[in-house]
Amino acid sequence: MRVDIDKRVFDTRLDGKTNSNGDFRFTRSKAGRYLVMTVFSGSATKIHRNLRSSYDPSRDTVYEWTEQEESTSSATDFLQADVTVKQDGQVIDGVLLKSTGNGHLLPVLSSACK
Repeated sequence: MRVDIDKRVFDTRLDGKTNSNGDFRFTRSKAGRYLVMTVFSGSATKIHRNLRSSYDPSRDTVYEWTEQEESTSSATDFLQADVTVKQDGQVIDGVLLKSTGNGHLLPVLSSACK
């Protein structure tokens, strides 16, 4: 499916960058409806460490070691949020991604007006 975008959209856009945590903020917004869009690309690596042991009865000895395994997750996605600013001067802010706590990144675009 092909979608054509009105070229006037590009004349009224605002470009910005996030900080290292994925947070963004647009200030001094005019009242109206905004579509906040971004392309997200990211990855995260988790290291799994497992303690292992073995008993040798002939020597009455326990051997212990750690096995380590790495797993990497990555994502590429197009994210957008529909935001309505009700009054001039409001701030549009949010975050582009957040960690799920298990080594995976969850791409989101949760915008809020303050």
